[in-house]
Amino acid sequence: MECCRHDTTDWPAALSHAPAPVAALPPSAVATPPPPSTPVVRRGNLVDRLIGSVDLVVVTAPVGYGKTTLVEQWARADGRPFAWLSLDPGDNDPTVLSRSLALAVLRLGTARAAGAGPMGRGGARVTALSPQRVSRVMAEHASPFVLAIEDVDTLSSRSALDVLEAVLEHLPAGSTAVLTGRTAPALRLGRLRVRTGVVELGMTDLAIGVDDVEHLCRAWGVELGATDLADLVEGTEGWPAGVARRLAAGAGPPQHQAVMGGEWLDGLGADAIAFLRRVSCLDRFSGPLCDAVLGQLGSAVVLDDLARRNLLVIPVQRGRHWYRLHRLFAAAMQDELARVEPGLAPVLQARASAWFEAQRDLDGAITYALRSGDRARAEALAAANVATTAARGDFSSAARWLGLFSTDELSTSGQLAVAAAALHATMGESAAAAHWLACAERVVGGERPSRDQGATPPVRLALVRAGLARLSAREMLEEATYAWRRLPYGAHHAASSLCVGAAALMLGDVERATAAFADGRAEAADLVPLVEAQCLAYLALVHIDAEAWREAAPLAREARNLLAEHHLQALAPSALVSAVSYLVEAHDGNSAGAAPDRLQARHNQARYVGLAPGANLEARVALAGADLLVGNRAGARTLINEAEQILPVVHDAVRLKQRVSDLRAALAQPAEGGSLGAASLTIAELRVLQCLPTHHRAAPARVPQHGEVPGHRHLPQAGHGFSRRRRRRCPRRRAAR
Repeated sequence: MECCRHDTTDWPAALSHAPAPVAALPPSAVATPPPPSTPVVRRGNLVDRLIGSVDLVVVTAPVGYGKTTLVEQWARADGRPFAWLSLDPGDNDPTVLSRSLALAVLRLGTARAAGAGPMGRGGARVTALSPQRVSRVMAEHASPFVLAIEDVDTLSSRSALDVLEAVLEHLPAGSTAVLTGRTAPALRLGRLRVRTGVVELGMTDLAIGVDDVEHLCRAWGVELGATDLADLVEGTEGWPAGVARRLAAGAGPPQHQAVMGGEWLDGLGADAIAFLRRVSCLDRFSGPLCDAVLGQLGSAVVLDDLARRNLLVIPVQRGRHWYRLHRLFAAAMQDELARVEPGLAPVLQARASAWFEAQRDLDGAITYALRSGDRARAEALAAANVATTAARGDFSSAARWLGLFSTDELSTSGQLAVAAAALHATMGESAAAAHWLACAERVVGGERPSRDQGATPPVRLALVRAGLARLSAREMLEEATYAWRRLPYGAHHAASSLCVGAAALMLGDVERATAAFADGRAEAADLVPLVEAQCLAYLALVHIDAEAWREAAPLAREARNLLAEHHLQALAPSALVSAVSYLVEAHDGNSAGAAPDRLQARHNQARYVGLAPGANLEARVALAGADLLVGNRAGARTLINEAEQILPVVHDAVRLKQRVSDLRAALAQPAEGGSLGAASLTIAELRVLQCLPTHHRAAPARVPQHGEVPGHRHLPQAGHGFSRRRRRRCPRRRAAR
């Protein structure tokens, strides 16, 4: 292997530096620098891929990724001779570049310069050559060879790039050119890809894994466990120089600047260094975010330039211009930020939080609020969005936001505990919901300040208590009204309207209930589909109470379709919607459409035990009425029994008391047959059944299939009260339709 002009090395030369760790290594690690003859990473897999298989290889990566090491190992494994050339800015002169390329090949000793005499050792007789004459030098070479050109990113002039392109296009058959640098050269590689085989290797290809690090540890006598090896690879992102320097540093304290070395900032101006230092406190960033955080314009151009120059500014989303810093580089820049501009990081992170909130990215808004030290803002952001996000079925986001806080923080913050209660209730985790509701009541207390306005902790707690707590109808109405009067227009105010309407309906105030449901429906539209569907279901119940089935049916079906559209049928609070839909379908004789709704409602109820007594009671009354309509007397009896157990909690729910009494009277009337099976199981039995390992195998024999109604008997249709008078009138009313 011949080298022209000067020898170069890449990351192996950095192994003799004294780096520092990302995190402390275990005491078993050897804290001594590596011996002079430093082991290097084995690149066998990449070398095997490159030998004799392609015409052009382009290797681009930042400093320390082993570009030179890869080519050196390739040269030792390949049978062809290597001509090695390292470029510098002077090679932007096409005359100088032509001479350098010719020298690199002629040093192989088997070619003659076109129009020149035999080459001596110094090559003094090589003068200016045109690209065509340089190409002829390459073409006249007697045997295939590999032309390795380092630091090719230093070429910027079009005339010099034309020379290089001409050389690449006229290499002898069987020869390969390999170009290495921080960035890809501005060559017309599209044309070259068509005419030759091209392999492009980048930072990801050159990153090393656990096996490579383990090999280095054995070579240096460093002992690391599997977990420490994995942590080292993750912390350095497989950057070979970072791994080597980290191992050389041993168990010393973190000194990220020492690990990185100073070569990363060579050639950068003060403005670019300050830019990198300040954005290091952000996990990811874009041009607009950097403009907002740094108070400047043109950040997108700066980022594109830094990423193009491969200064460990890494694109994270193709086509969307988002970037991040390499972890080690970010840590080094953060240390520098704390040293040079102390106290600036929290200010920048607070600006980032505001920017993410404006973009409706709650993950970023909450995360950076916490990092900036503004816990109150982070709590307010989480509390304001967890419940509504969960109500849209996005449990993962809601849980992730709460997961940014410790258990102690959740337990001692009234608004966070309220949010946790709402989340777990929507997920159907009744025990956890009850726990967090109790925490919120303990922290916030029972006072309801009359001057509170907005979503303060007492107002939030009042709303959640109205929806979930074991309150009488009158108590529920008081809590819901307190929240309704203080919450601003939006999703939470819509939920308060729903609770006001539900309490008023239980108390028999139909006019107030109807107005509240209508307001909640309008306000929740396009914001909280679950609340909108619940308001629709309650409005359908109001019409059913008035025996206005024609008006009730479209509302119930719209509610069911709304849940289906947003995939919310399985949410525990959806039980009432499914129950009302079942009642409407049963009244219209649509047994095929009724059975799935009943099954869905019962499964949702099984996950909503001990919460929302009013809504649970309404759902059971609707289900029991529908069961009587389809002849499922066993199922109706179970539901009536459960309803009677809930009644003492809402003892002042006069309307529901009358409905349960009417259902019990209707059940007492003699009827043929009956039904057994899943429809007659209690909620407790349903919950146990779901936990049994044989449940899924037994389900087909016990659970009604689509289109089937267990124990169906033809009975006259009845109204929601199921009096004997209504049963007699119903057939005539249906015939009149």
